[in-house]
Amino acid sequence: MQNNKEISQKIVDYAIWYYLRYFPSINKVRQKLKEKFWPESEKGKKYWGIFEDDIDYIILEKMKNILCEKQIITSKINNYINKWKNTFYIKSKLYEKGFIKSEYENILVNDFNIEETSILNYEKVYKQINVLYKKNKSKNYIRNKYEENNFDRELIEEILEDIFINWEEELLNIELEKILNKYNKNQRAEALYWKAEILEKLDFKEKQKITQKLVWKWFNIWDIINLLK
Repeated sequence: MQNNKEISQKIVDYAIWYYLRYFPSINKVRQKLKEKFWPESEKGKKYWGIFEDDIDYIILEKMKNILCEKQIITSKINNYINKWKNTFYIKSKLYEKGFIKSEYENILVNDFNIEETSILNYEKVYKQINVLYKKNKSKNYIRNKYEENNFDRELIEEILEDIFINWEEELLNIELEKILNKYNKNQRAEALYWKAEILEKLDFKEKQKITQKLVWKWFNIWDIINLLK
């Protein structure tokens, strides 16, 4: 690629500095150069400005020896995995950062084997889910945080079975009790009786409101219905 226009070395130096400082996607480099050095911009007027073909020349010629898109994508994926992020999260973040979809998807398939196994680490995810469990988060809430492919789901279900024994049922009862407390005028504490008595007096609309509140907390709808019967 040839470019007969004299491009300010200041612009080239900035492009190289920006890339080596942040290791962004090439698309982000393009965006940054447009923002700072487009002819109408303040710095563009100072350094003669650049257009699309100038940006192409800077990236493809002046920066060709330092570009390492695949290595950067691979490094970012490794970093996300170490932070217990699933495939859906990783793809979303790489897309936001301007990396080319076909490139990061190929790396995920070929280098991280996502079509045959989960990229989630069992021990790390177990610890994180255990923290959520202790914060009284429901199974559905946790599932929603990790869903992506069948392999992720299999791993998450295995961990949930290890951590949640009867806790989901106990947690649902705790949350229901919190809601029913506003109907408990006499502040009765006999758990086996006062909740049942209140539920018998509630009409369909009130039970529907309670069901909605519990669904919003990610409890299973059929577990809720059975509890309210």
